[in-house]
Amino acid sequence: MDTVGDRRGGNAEALFNELKLLRKGFGVNGSQPIDEFGPGVRLVSGAIESDTEWQTRQKIRATFDRLSDGLTEPYRAVARAALGFDAPPSARYTERLVALAPRVPALNLSQRSLQRRSDEALRLLAERALAEQRAEVAARNQAPWHTTVLRTRVLLDQPEVEAIETRRITSHVSGLDVIRHSLTVAPPGTGDRGFVGGLRLRVLSGGEVTATRRVAATRVEFDLRLSRVLDADEEHDIEFMVGVPVMSPYYVCTPAYPCELFDLRVRFGRSRGPSRVQVVDGAFAHEAADPTVHRATVVLDPVGEVRHVFRDLAPYRSYGLLWA
Repeated sequence: MDTVGDRRGGNAEALFNELKLLRKGFGVNGSQPIDEFGPGVRLVSGAIESDTEWQTRQKIRATFDRLSDGLTEPYRAVARAALGFDAPPSARYTERLVALAPRVPALNLSQRSLQRRSDEALRLLAERALAEQRAEVAARNQAPWHTTVLRTRVLLDQPEVEAIETRRITSHVSGLDVIRHSLTVAPPGTGDRGFVGGLRLRVLSGGEVTATRRVAATRVEFDLRLSRVLDADEEHDIEFMVGVPVMSPYYVCTPAYPCELFDLRVRFGRSRGPSRVQVVDGAFAHEAADPTVHRATVVLDPVGEVRHVFRDLAPYRSYGLLWA
């Protein structure tokens, strides 16, 4: 039962009320305790209990930055001003609306009219956020399978780079016997279009590779026949190893179908540790390897390893680690 759809009206009203609290004071630029963010705001932003305060704020800010930017005018401008986007961080709620009015001809300058437009914009924003959430639920339900747990070990302290992946999948259909998987291996330099030719792929357990296709300069797609046919709701474990001579300084998972948990460990070794390791958490694929993006960092342990756990990975977003 899809409880999001069943409680659509109530959820929209509840999220609208949470957004009204969020717009107070400095809006998304404020330093209010994170426990003041409502459960609806957290949910649609993908914030989870294990997130740090910084991660929670970043997820909420990024989500409503994107969602508000998709509204039609003048609601786009009003929603962004109400929440604190496109305004000085020190500007308070009323100041932001008053400053916006002269720049948007459709707005009435009266305080009451501005407040009414702000409420209308946040209602639309709440509806848009919940519509996107329902679409994600529908995508999960339509997928033939999803990943329950993905555990990956990347070994950089040896002559050839190796990544060992253990994946537990859950079938959504009866008769699932083949899954399609792909790997993107970006070379450390540019212009090496034959780089994936040096890739080694070996299934360790749970199935066998039946077909391999090079679909791009740096991407290989393969069909993996499972060792048994799955019924709906059945789970199955697959383990395989990928080896490459060298790789770019990042490792990310960009799932085609939802993934509940991704446990990533990277072993650099005592003498090869980078100066910084950044967490890529839900980035667009083309931004995942950008070292200029401000991100949370993690610290290597005494033996030169680093670990990070991601939860509720969304399709076609990238999650992993980037180092320099």
